Amino acid sequence: MTIDDIALTFVERLSPRTIKHLIECFGSAEAIFAATEEELVEQAELRPEPARAIVSRAAHSRAEEELRFLQKSGLKAVAATDDDYPALLAECPDNPHVIYVSGEVAALKRPLLSMVGTREVTSYGLSMCDKLVSRMAELVPDMAIVSGLAYGVDVACHRAALQFGLPTIAVLANPLTHIYPAFHTDIAREMLRKGGAIVSENPSGGAVTKNSFLARNRIVAGLSKGTVVVESPPHGGSLSTAEHVTDYDRSLMAAPGRATDWASSGCNYLIKSMRAQMVCTGDDIVMELGFKGVDFSRRRAAPEDTTPTSDAQREIVRLLKEHDRLGSEEIVARSGLDFQEVYTALFELECAGAIRISGGKYERCK
Repeated sequence: MTIDDIALTFVERLSPRTIKHLIECFGSAEAIFAATEEELVEQAELRPEPARAIVSRAAHSRAEEELRFLQKSGLKAVAATDDDYPALLAECPDNPHVIYVSGEVAALKRPLLSMVGTREVTSYGLSMCDKLVSRMAELVPDMAIVSGLAYGVDVACHRAALQFGLPTIAVLANPLTHIYPAFHTDIAREMLRKGGAIVSENPSGGAVTKNSFLARNRIVAGLSKGTVVVESPPHGGSLSTAEHVTDYDRSLMAAPGRATDWASSGCNYLIKSMRAQMVCTGDDIVMELGFKGVDFSRRRAAPEDTTPTSDAQREIVRLLKEHDRLGSEEIVARSGLDFQEVYTALFELECAGAIRISGGKYERCK
C-alpha cells in the first residue's frame, strides 16, 4: 500500500468500479498517477475531468493527512493490490480499492462466513444465531464470522462467535474514528482483544449517509464464500446484502421460520423463490460451502465455567434468578450499580454463556 493508493480513493468522480478498471489498465496506483491525461483518456477511456484531477495530484494532500492519522491511531490501510487484501473481496467488480482495518488483518485471510439479519430480532433469531455459530465453531474452528455490528442479528452473531471461540469481523458504514452504534463499543473492543477485526472503506473524515450502509452491505457479502440470512422481514438491509451475494455468484443461505412469522418472511421468501439454500444447522452450511475434510462427528469441549466472577455479575445473576427476565435499564435501577458497571458485567456474562438476550430482555441460560 502506498500513498498513491489512498490518494486514488480521494479523486472525485472515481467510483470503486472505475478505480478497479484503472488498476487493470495501468497495473498500480503509482502507474495511474504517472500517466498523462491523454493516456488516461485513451487507454482507460476515462472522461477528461477525472483524468485532469488525477494528473493534478490534488488528492495527495488529503492522502497525506489520512496517512498521518493512520500512523497516529494504529490503524492499517490495505489496498486491493496488497497480498493482505481479502482475496474474495478483490474478485468483486465494485470492491473498495482501500480498506481500513483495526485489529488483526490476518483474520481477513481465514475462511469467512457472513451472517446478517433484522435489527428487530426475535428470541427464535437469537437462538438460531447461537445454534449456527456454535456448530460452525465445532466443524470449522479456524473460521471467522463476519457481520455489521448493528443491533439485532448482527451483534448477536458477533456475540455468539466470541462465546464459542471464533474470531469475528465487523464491517462498519462509518470511519474507524468511532464505533456505531456506540452502545456496541464494549463488544467491539472484545472482538479486537480476541483476534478479530473491524473494517471500513471510509477514511477518517468520511461523511456517513444512508448510502454508506448500503455500500457497507456489499463488503459484508464480498468478504465471504457464503452468507446466511438468519432472520429477516420482507424488506431491509439484510435483503440488500442478499442481492449482492447473488450478484457476486456466492452462496446465499437462509434459516427458515414459521409461515406466520413476519420476522422470518424475508428468509422464507428467499427459500421459496429458490434464491437461497435453506439451512437449519451448521452442518447444512458446511455442506453448502463445500468445506473439505470436515469431521461431522466433532463436538466442542465442555463449555467454560459460567460462575460470576465479580460483585456486579453476581448481583445481576441474583436479580435474574428473582425476576426471570429484565431489561438493561431495569437492572440498573434495581441493582443500584453504575450504568457502565452493569453494561460491562452484562457483556462479560453473555460472553461466558451465563445469560442471553431474549425479546430485548436478559435471562439466565438454563
